[in-house]
Amino acid sequence: MRKKPGNAPASLFFALLLFVMPMTLRAEEGAALFRQYCMACHGEQGVGTAGLAPPLQNAELWDALGEDSARYLLAVMNGGLSGAIRAQGVDYIGLVMPPQAHIKPEEREKIARYVLETLNGAQANIASALEAEIAGASLSHKTLRLARNGKSGLSHKVAHR
Repeated sequence: MRKKPGNAPASLFFALLLFVMPMTLRAEEGAALFRQYCMACHGEQGVGTAGLAPPLQNAELWDALGEDSARYLLAVMNGGLSGAIRAQGVDYIGLVMPPQAHIKPEEREKIARYVLETLNGAQANIASALEAEIAGASLSHKTLRLARNGKSGLSHKVAHR
């Protein structure tokens, strides 16, 4: 039996499409949620607003946080963040990001994926149970600031609560 020419490329195209479409839709959902909840303070592309909100488009920060990037971002969205931080050479003193508990957990995960993957090209590493783990952890703002500055890991702090 002879194969018809052209079937393999078409099959490969549709297989690739089935793989890429969910990622594209997830990124679009994350972008829409980011615009709805985060853009007013952090800017359209997450570049921040000097003196108000630090940039979320900050590959250096996410690289430094490494595998704790998603945990940190979800913890900040869940519990807020206050106090002084430094981002890309700018001091944010008296910073107050309120907790975003009004955002559904699955929406916070989509926002985190968008910030890490789309805006920064980083790996999100968000396990399905991570949001619930963060919600029950209540990490202190001091712990979050220390993690941001590379002085403390978050994994063990969340796991032992």
